[in-house]
Amino acid sequence: MVANREFRSDLYYRLNVFPIRVPPLRERADDIPRLVRHFASKYSHRLNKRIQTIPSQAMQALVRWTWPGNIRELENIIERAVILSPDTVLNLSYFRISSYSGCGSQRAAGCRGSRGGHEWFSER
Repeated sequence: MVANREFRSDLYYRLNVFPIRVPPLRERADDIPRLVRHFASKYSHRLNKRIQTIPSQAMQALVRWTWPGNIRELENIIERAVILSPDTVLNLSYFRISSYSGCGSQRAAGCRGSRGGHEWFSER
């Protein structure tokens, strides 16, 4: 980009003093539950909704996904889920989750079969 004059060379050298490599989200699966809770809190406050639980089945599916859109894809999905959730449970049933959780052609609501499978979302 510098060679094509699409990026300022002086800025490139200023930024390149101490390079920081942030791995893609697919390489940081352990961060996903924390990010899901953060985004759920952010959008529930912004949209004046009260999300108290995140189904563990949905969380597991989110952790297994490869996230080709990286963290922005995750944030967008959680924002949509908060908007579409009619009650205090984060609802991912609108989202075709078959490729996430191995539930075949079922939707997320049909995949929630395990009883008592909720992760509690704590607001701070």
